[in-house]
Amino acid sequence: MNLSIECPDCGGTGLYHGFMEKPGEYVVCVDCKGTGQKIISYKPFTKRNPRSGVDSVVVRSGDSGARSQRFSYDEFLEKIK
Repeated sequence: MNLSIECPDCGGTGLYHGFMEKPGEYVVCVDCKGTGQKIISYKPFTKRNPRSGVDSVVVRSGDSGARSQRFSYDEFLEKIK
């Protein structure tokens, strides 16, 4: 699906002013080509996709990962329903 959004680089003006432009000088926004809008494409989430080749799933607690739990893929799918 496509969605039209306000260009985040120029704020929807179609004109960009950065550190290289002189005061009062603007350039045509490269991101939206001066239109003020950007078209983004995305795929809506409808369901979790299966993954093949999974031997185990590890859930880590904290940054160090010292405490972790290991599950089979089937156990993981059961736990997250």
